[in-house]
Amino acid sequence: MMVQTTARPLTLITGANRGLGHHLARLLAAAGSDLLLVCRRPLSPDQRAALQGGGQAVVELACDLRDPQALAAGLRPLLEARPLHCAINNAGVFSQQEELGLSGLAIGDIIDMTSVNATAPAVISALVQDKLQPGGVLVNVLSDMAFPQTWNGSYPLYCATKAFLWALTVNSATALEARGAKVIGLDPGWMKTDMGGDEAPDDPVEVARGLLSLLAAPQRLDNGRVYGLSDFAEASAMAAEA
Repeated sequence: MMVQTTARPLTLITGANRGLGHHLARLLAAAGSDLLLVCRRPLSPDQRAALQGGGQAVVELACDLRDPQALAAGLRPLLEARPLHCAINNAGVFSQQEELGLSGLAIGDIIDMTSVNATAPAVISALVQDKLQPGGVLVNVLSDMAFPQTWNGSYPLYCATKAFLWALTVNSATALEARGAKVIGLDPGWMKTDMGGDEAPDDPVEVARGLLSLLAAPQRLDNGRVYGLSDFAEASAMAAEA
């Protein structure tokens, strides 16, 4: 059970043990946030020690996002103890086998990608909707492949799952606004991660910093909007002036 002992904000992150999720967790912990991390694999001892260096509470839910029932059962009691400041649907999967179309994927791959990229964020969105405090923000990590202008016949299922998450973002805004909270999408670019590969031009550390600069002023966020790399500089300047 998670017991609130401080006034620190609480942030939920999926896929927090590597890539963008890892850098978000690290920077948020350094900024003083407690963390609720949903990961398929547990944090390493070194990762956990680094996150707890300032006395932050770090709670892990080891859960396979391909199992929505287990996700809901594990997360629901953890959300009862205290309100959320922020929830970040970051985890996602991608397969190069889909480059030439759906025929490159096995049935299990189709189920896995749909579960992780679409069903799991929908489950988490439903669970956190009533737990986000006023001023809180739900972030859905998208991709430019969510948008029709980028579609060219490659990676159709990945595009479809990210388009689903885009639609979920836009259409969740009204319900969250009624609670004084917001939802935004993040297009993080093509990042140098395990998923993006070494040729990717965008640094996940800089993307994480950019997102945190946006979240530093939630009152300035447009509810339901998708933010991208080009928005970070303006947000950083505003944060510096605040």
